[in-house]
Amino acid sequence: MAATVPLSIRIDQSLKDRLNKIARLQKRSAHSLASQAVEKLVEEHEKLQAWNQSCADSFNEYKETGLHVTQDEVDASALAPSRLKCHRLASGHQAMRRSRSRESGSGVTRR
Repeated sequence: MAATVPLSIRIDQSLKDRLNKIARLQKRSAHSLASQAVEKLVEEHEKLQAWNQSCADSFNEYKETGLHVTQDEVDASALAPSRLKCHRLASGHQAMRRSRSRESGSGVTRR
């Protein structure tokens, strides 16, 4: 188990009372509940940050390569769970590339 360090926070008295009530019902300390809540919050924010970075990386790759997957292909993959694995998704669909001759338009050509 990792070493713990103290953290002091100020909360509203009514929130403290509610936390104490839950702690009594669960036969746990209010400190352990608060620690668990902080840990969960940090994990959720880390997952959100990783998701946002993944989205930014995907968009940057699209800008560099012009390759993307259409909504119909995503829907088809969602309906066929065995096709959700990356290697199958990549080999199971033809990549799409923007037409270089129509970059200002919305034309798309299959590669």
